[in-house]
Amino acid sequence: MKHLHALLADGLRFNPHYLPSGNSDHLPMTLCAMSGLGAEAGLLDEYRADYSQILHDISAAPPIDHWRTGLGEGDEAYPAVLSWCLAEIDATSVATTVAKLLPELIDSLALRALHPLIRLGYALEFADPNEVAAALAYWITSHRDVPLSLAKPIDLQAVLHDQVAAQKRREYPTFESSIFGLRLHEQIDADRYPQGRADSLQTCAQLALDLYRSTRNFFALHLVTASQALRQCQPYLDEDQGLAALTGAMLAAHRALDCPDFDQSNPLPAPDTIDREHGYKYAWACLSEYRHYQEPRYAEELRGFRDAGLVPAWCGAAEL
Repeated sequence: MKHLHALLADGLRFNPHYLPSGNSDHLPMTLCAMSGLGAEAGLLDEYRADYSQILHDISAAPPIDHWRTGLGEGDEAYPAVLSWCLAEIDATSVATTVAKLLPELIDSLALRALHPLIRLGYALEFADPNEVAAALAYWITSHRDVPLSLAKPIDLQAVLHDQVAAQKRREYPTFESSIFGLRLHEQIDADRYPQGRADSLQTCAQLALDLYRSTRNFFALHLVTASQALRQCQPYLDEDQGLAALTGAMLAAHRALDCPDFDQSNPLPAPDTIDREHGYKYAWACLSEYRHYQEPRYAEELRGFRDAGLVPAWCGAAEL
């Protein structure tokens, strides 16, 4: 674990996005996932040496006076916000800083394709203060206000199936963009972002798994890893607030995917291919969720990814 923390500390120098795609830097999340799955130090070094070639350094910047100055200001503000987060954690603690900031940020959980949440979940699960600071800085600079409803719980499965039916009846406006993240923003801009609160995090996690296993959609996979990440963040949040944020994100993401149908009883086989970072992250989410919920389907998924060659044979092999 000491070697992982050293690699994560070195990774503070990287921009949270890489060019030209503008996609999220997955290096810290993948290193954590690999470590949790049983990777030795040499494998972490090899992956880092390869993946870091697409990343670019940030310029050092003094801390801003207050974190809200960088709220929603994007990558240009990231270095100064990161400096503020590092200083705040050093002056107080990880727990104090996360408990202070996360309730202010949680409504935008879905943005940047859920990656600020997932990155923070990994940072907390692997107890790395530097990575917690980076994840919070990423979330702060990516934030925008998103509506939440803390009303009584909804039947999330029923509402998702209602969305499937509504899509078949062509009741939803056509998206202007084909890009998943931009489709989330379109729903916010048009005041069409769905709201609700599932009855439990386990319900969200199980339905996220149902949706991914039924579709093998790349972005549906992110709902599985996001559910696992929110479980790490829950101690720093009001439970209803976290559930409302994840529920709205799941409904909005389902709409952004054109409301695919899903059926727990008929899972598809593992996908033919997946990039290494998402393969490792999904495998770790399955192992972590299996440990917590003891749900056999998570074990099936991890074994299935190994058998299909999507992740190496050593991933979780000591346990499953």
